[in-house]
Amino acid sequence: MAQRQPKDNVTVNQLLQLVDRLSPEDRQELYRRLDLKSWGDSWRALCAKIDEQNKNLPSLTEAEIVAEMKAVRRECTDERAQSSN
Repeated sequence: MAQRQPKDNVTVNQLLQLVDRLSPEDRQELYRRLDLKSWGDSWRALCAKIDEQNKNLPSLTEAEIVAEMKAVRRECTDERAQSSN
């Protein structure tokens, strides 16, 4: 799907002036949509990066996952015990 090209370029200052003219409700809606888009873009980029990094890694077995979880829990327990002394 081709995106439309704007007829006139808008500067950041012009855009900010338009945003300043929005009602508080419309401004909140704009901020919400921008945040969702930004978050969504970041999430997709992170997932793509993880997928790329995992391409050459062997799959973990369930036993390896459980062992890793237990090791992390032991570390957390040890850290809590040390901090309470």
